[in-house]
Amino acid sequence: MPKNRLSIYCVIIIILLVQFALRAINPTAQAFFWDENRHITRAASILEGTHPAKESNGKFLLYVYLAPFHPSRQIALHVSRTAVALFSLIGSAAAFALARRLFGLSAALVAILFYAFVPFALFYERMVLADGMAGAIATLAAYACVRLAQKPSYRWAMLAGALAALASMAKVTVGFASVFLPILAGYTIGQHPTSQKQTIPQWVIARWRHYWWYWVAAGITYIVFWLPTLVPAFISGLQGEHYVLIDATSLDTSFLSENDSTRYNEFHRQIATMLSWPMLIAMLGIIGITLWKYPRRAWLLIGWIALIWVPTAVLVWRTQTRYLMAGVLPLSILLGGGTSIITQWKGWQQWGGKKIAWMLIGLFFVSWVSGFAAPFAYHAINDPTALTVTRWDNRDYFQSPWNGYGLLESLQYLQEYGQRGENNAVEVMMVAHMCPFMDLYEFDNVQWTCIIDDETNSKDYNGEIGHPMWRNATQFALEHDNEHVYLILEQHRNTLEIPTIPFEHPKLIWKEIKRFQRPHNGLWVTVWEVYSQ
Repeated sequence: MPKNRLSIYCVIIIILLVQFALRAINPTAQAFFWDENRHITRAASILEGTHPAKESNGKFLLYVYLAPFHPSRQIALHVSRTAVALFSLIGSAAAFALARRLFGLSAALVAILFYAFVPFALFYERMVLADGMAGAIATLAAYACVRLAQKPSYRWAMLAGALAALASMAKVTVGFASVFLPILAGYTIGQHPTSQKQTIPQWVIARWRHYWWYWVAAGITYIVFWLPTLVPAFISGLQGEHYVLIDATSLDTSFLSENDSTRYNEFHRQIATMLSWPMLIAMLGIIGITLWKYPRRAWLLIGWIALIWVPTAVLVWRTQTRYLMAGVLPLSILLGGGTSIITQWKGWQQWGGKKIAWMLIGLFFVSWVSGFAAPFAYHAINDPTALTVTRWDNRDYFQSPWNGYGLLESLQYLQEYGQRGENNAVEVMMVAHMCPFMDLYEFDNVQWTCIIDDETNSKDYNGEIGHPMWRNATQFALEHDNEHVYLILEQHRNTLEIPTIPFEHPKLIWKEIKRFQRPHNGLWVTVWEVYSQ
């Protein structure tokens, strides 16, 4: 093997190892998010014989991937997050191959180096979420589509269709991109010869005729890959069973209504927060340069990003930044291509050649990494609560009832300071949305019981006398009248009131002993001790 090729492989391996390390070191540093538990639970159900798509919510391929890794609940979060970090390397490998084919080796190296560090990808690939997997498989599909466009064959057509189907199984939000990528590639970088005398309609028709049967082959393959999912879903529907193939709760029922404006106002802030303003501005310049030098390749990548971002922005009522994350890989390829174009400018010869260009690009990248990406990665690994993230990410992953913050600290506090009962365990009642899922963590000698409204299954606190939640809590406390009993109470997300007495009863005395606030001025979690009079 030539030395230069060996050195290139070594650089690639180092970049991929850095990428994996940034995602896999201390994977449980951040408290779990509600969706992560759902993904882990559904992966476990596959091992028990449940059809992967029965409760898919538009992303069942993740469950299939996680299932073989699935261990006991106490280490499932650690193992599953590590598995997601491992899969991210496939996305980088696909991006490298595609960037090299479109722009050359240097562009490919820049693309994967940027992707390894960019918080837009790193933050979500440290959690058990489907977006990174969907983006990775979509990039594989894009590579197959480019090969199909440049040298049509039914082999590449079927491979493109298969990968497009897998990408949409990984996350339905990349469905538009995966379905239309073969057509987009055919029209942007297709090699079919055209005449200068052709009108635009004639060109469109000629290109359509040239690729039509290959696109049909890709479409048939796409459908065939979906049949093992669609047929059982159809049969179950006839039998009255319910398959959740798509999570409709996130869809906007007020399509382009007056209430949509705030969502679009957040869009550019979401991207800037996860890229930084200097990188966003540089990215816009690079897109312009790429459009000028290689317009067809640029439009392929821009169209690919648009097919992911535009449907998400329009159809989803609350544009979460993680929904946009699948577009970061084509964005990385654009960045790599643009930097490669910059170094090819002939004007650099006056200043010492390409080395000066690469030095300036390297200086900008090092400044971006040291000033933005590296601190973000450090906090993600060591103290995620110190991260600056977007508005909705702040709410979902830190402030709200949909994560483990506050509850973890409360259970750890009681594990250390709580008085044990007759069974040598600290007896705890918990009123919290994430209570049933705290078994993702292991607490020595702490035994908790979730207090809910067993008539409506509501987990929102209600201390009104006679309410089912009041009845369950007071009954539990009275049954343990000879023991120390504790209550972990989550602040009600609607009323935002912290009660002076959680569940008033003539035979019970309540004493608040500790408070923990969720990060970034989030909801409070209070810890109480209850005595029998």
